[in-house]
Amino acid sequence: MSGILDIVQQQLSGGALQQIAQHAGIDPNQAQRAVNVALPQILGGMAQHAAQPGNAEAIHAKADQFSGAGGILGNLGNLGNIFGGQAEGGILGSILGSRQADIQNTVAKSTGIDAAKAAQIIQMLAPIVMGALAQKKNQDGMAPQQLPGELQQAQQQAQQQSSRPGGILGSIMGDIMSGEGPRA
Repeated sequence: MSGILDIVQQQLSGGALQQIAQHAGIDPNQAQRAVNVALPQILGGMAQHAAQPGNAEAIHAKADQFSGAGGILGNLGNLGNIFGGQAEGGILGSILGSRQADIQNTVAKSTGIDAAKAAQIIQMLAPIVMGALAQKKNQDGMAPQQLPGELQQAQQQAQQQSSRPGGILGSIMGDIMSGEGPRA
């Protein structure tokens, strides 16, 4: 069984980083650093938000919007479709709660990019995470009450990987180059 972070990493491999960098108007190295900072923040923010009464059920239900061929996972080969609409449709407030501004500021300060570009990167990553939740939910029958724990586990894995040389995406590329595939 793949974990949430494994699924996100699969979606971020290939040309996704380049497309994120182009859309945000930053170089790929800055984009990689921003993803390395943002992903654990997004997962942690979602975990905290999901731990509040009723929020896990809401996030769990919202994940269905990102499943299937018409959802985010079906469109990840063409990230341009994500950038155009679904990422800005209020998803961040509903899955991150009040943590949205904190995450944006952390990404901006940690990477040296401006807050608007940090916000764009977060807007691109959030639907990818929601698509991973939808896939996990459909594969493993994940129940709403399991969501906070699954997100916390993914956050811890992301934090561990982002502290390694090359970060999360460096871990992906190292595994791909060695023929092992993404780490669990």
